[in-house]
Amino acid sequence: LSEQRIEKIMRLNTLTPMLLSRALISHLSKQEQAQIVNIGSTFGSIGYPGYSAYCASKYALRGFSEALGRELADGPISVKYLSPRATQTSLNSANVMAMNKELKVAMDSTHVVAGQLIKLLEGKRHELFIGWPEKFFSKLNQLAPSLVGKSIIKQLPVIRRYAQLN
Repeated sequence: LSEQRIEKIMRLNTLTPMLLSRALISHLSKQEQAQIVNIGSTFGSIGYPGYSAYCASKYALRGFSEALGRELADGPISVKYLSPRATQTSLNSANVMAMNKELKVAMDSTHVVAGQLIKLLEGKRHELFIGWPEKFFSKLNQLAPSLVGKSIIKQLPVIRRYAQLN
C-alpha cells in the first residue's frame, strides 16, 4: 500500500472517530445518559494477511474505545464497540468477494449488522462481536495467537492470490 493509502485508512478508521468523540464529549457529558459507539471489525482482534493497515486501524479503534470507556466510566457516557465480521456491502471489491467465497467466509447482510448494533445500544454490554466462529477466534487470538495464526497461515496461498501479496 502507498503511504497515502495507509494514511487514509488510519484517518478514516481511527483518527476521525477519535476526534469526533473528543468533539462530542463535552456536549454528551451534560446529558443524563449518552453513548458513543465505534464500529470496528473482526480484523480489530485478528491480524489478517493482506489487510495489515486495515487491521492496525481497527485494533487502534478497539483500544481507543476500551480506554475511553474506562476514562468516562464514572459519568453519563458509555463507550461501546461493535465488531462485525465480513459484511455484504458495495465497498467489497471483486477480489474480496471471491476470496471470501473460496475460503467459505460467512458474510452478514447490513440488516444483520444493524440489528446487532441495536442490540448493543439497548443492552449493557460494552463490546459485541458478531458471528460464529469469528467471535470465538477473536477471543482465542487474545489467549493463544499462535493457534489462530497457524489456522490463518494454512489459508495463505488463497489469501495471497486475492490480496495480491508478494
